[in-house]
Amino acid sequence: MTNEGFISMFRRGIKINVIGDSIAAGAGASDSVKSDEEIITTEKRTYCRRYGEKSWYGLFEKYIKDKFPFDNLTYSAIF
Repeated sequence: MTNEGFISMFRRGIKINVIGDSIAAGAGASDSVKSDEEIITTEKRTYCRRYGEKSWYGLFEKYIKDKFPFDNLTYSAIF
C-alpha cells in the first residue's frame, strides 16, 4: 500500500488497536500512571491500563490525533 492509501484510510476513520508491553505503555517514565481500567483478569492477577504522555503509545497517539483527528485509537499494554 502507498502512503496515499494509508492517509486515505486515516481520513475516512479507522480503528487502531495497539497491543504493547510495559515499555510501550511508559512504565518507569516520570509521567506513567496506572489506571483502574481493567484489561485482563486471570486467576492470579488483574492487568490494568497504564497511561503516560511520554510513553511510546502516548507520543504515537499525539502524532496520529494531531494529523488525523479521530477517536478510534485504543491501547492495551500487558505487563
